[in-house]
Amino acid sequence: MDGHYFTCKLENDELVVYDVINAPTGKVAPRGTSFTEDFTQDADSLWDYLDKQLSKIAGGR
Repeated sequence: MDGHYFTCKLENDELVVYDVINAPTGKVAPRGTSFTEDFTQDADSLWDYLDKQLSKIAGGR
């Protein structure tokens, strides 16, 4: 997600997405209590979840 248009930062256990002018555009919360827990339980599922959520914020699928 990082690049010329969007930047992601982990803030208070959520991924906050910022646009090109550094304005918050959206947030992604972990499905469980933390992203670490989500990754430990099912890494593939976490990557799929992140892909779908971040695509929605970026205006993709």
